[in-house]
Amino acid sequence: MLNSNNLPIINSYEDLINFNNSIPALTMSYNIEQVSYTKNTIIVNGKTKGLDEFLQYYVLHPHKLTGKVSRLKQYDYTKLLCLLHPNAFYEEIQAYANNIMLMGETGFKLWDFHIEVESDNLVLSWFDNKDAEEIFIPFFITKIAHAAFNIDPVTKTITCMGSFGENLNNLRRIVIQDGSKLKSIGDNAFLGLRTLREINLPDSLAYIGQWAFRRTSLEKVIIPVNVKELKDGTFLECNKLKSIDLKNVESIGGWAFRFCTSLKEVNLPDSLIHIGNLAFADTGVETILFPSNLKEIGESAFYSCENLKSIAFNKKLSKIGAGAFKDCKNLKELNLPSSLRRIGQVAFSHCNSLKSIIIPDTTKTIGKGAFSYCEELHDITIGKGIKVIAADTFYMCKELKEVTILGDVERIGAHAFAHSIIEELVLPRSAEEWFLNLDLARTIKVGDEKKYVQVARDTIAPANNVLKSVKFK
Repeated sequence: MLNSNNLPIINSYEDLINFNNSIPALTMSYNIEQVSYTKNTIIVNGKTKGLDEFLQYYVLHPHKLTGKVSRLKQYDYTKLLCLLHPNAFYEEIQAYANNIMLMGETGFKLWDFHIEVESDNLVLSWFDNKDAEEIFIPFFITKIAHAAFNIDPVTKTITCMGSFGENLNNLRRIVIQDGSKLKSIGDNAFLGLRTLREINLPDSLAYIGQWAFRRTSLEKVIIPVNVKELKDGTFLECNKLKSIDLKNVESIGGWAFRFCTSLKEVNLPDSLIHIGNLAFADTGVETILFPSNLKEIGESAFYSCENLKSIAFNKKLSKIGAGAFKDCKNLKELNLPSSLRRIGQVAFSHCNSLKSIIIPDTTKTIGKGAFSYCEELHDITIGKGIKVIAADTFYMCKELKEVTILGDVERIGAHAFAHSIIEELVLPRSAEEWFLNLDLARTIKVGDEKKYVQVARDTIAPANNVLKSVKFK
């Protein structure tokens, strides 16, 4: 029989499983009584007691398990009980929670957790163990509360920007027990756990709050199938994150993965419809394949993804938000889909490696400065749907030589092509009268008849005065 002098060292969840599989019996000091524990019986001072009776006492009085069990901790015994007798343990916890509610109390302490009782829910409301290396969350927890790991255990108040979480300097892993009933993780729940590298999210989980894992060191995350939405800032500043499986996510909130600098590849699921503002900004993403059902890319969604080289758009995309791909300096190719209706302001500004752009006929709006400062852009074709070319649309495209406008353009805004090197501008025949009535500034050749008119310098003329002719088709 094992006793307090020859117990094995339990350093991890795996050690505990191995211990469970090999143990014939366990001797521990339980107050002053001698207790022998096997998978079937509890013997106290030579008298057999039922498992339920022992579990109930242990749940209510965990502190009374003395330190004479040597290297094993109270917490490890609790794990062992959860693993060996989950149903009995759950029944005792529920019975105690019901008694708590009948007495008018709202919660109770269990190991390093404070548990709140909300109707049929057992809520992990805060955690109290700065030295923890691994946290075992038992299956009966249904909700992890707002800022649960950022509650100061002394003041019982939420700390500023995860400062308590940042004091959990030894925490590497969170294990959520198999068969978990966990449904919800609250806002800021794990915010600032900078050393946390691993967590398993159970299939029962349906909700993850905003900023829930911000500024952790998670390396790989699998989002359960019942989670349909990632809230704002869910994984913001997780700069060790390398892999994310989004399963059935339909919407990714703003800032969700911003500053995840190690994230180089993202497999977006077919269920995805919306990507929020700044969702993947400042990440290490290199390629993007947009799923078939995606309709909207939010403002600055991929801002400053300097490693991004290629984008494959889907056929249902209708809107690219303002600044969506701004400062993606290595983006070399752009094939815009025929479904696209709107391109936001500065959407592709400072994409210095782009060389050619075709705006589809279905696009109705190009925002101000949408392609400004694309310094290697050589040629553009603007489709039939565009009526107005906004101010600064192609401003400072220093290598731009060829522009073809296929639609019935009604207006070209100030500086739309300024600081380019356009030599020939092709406009639709319907634009001839409008173009000839432009404010006069200098003389160029217009149309097949080789007549000469003047063009407003601040409207369309490039600063270096190389525009020689305008043609109408």
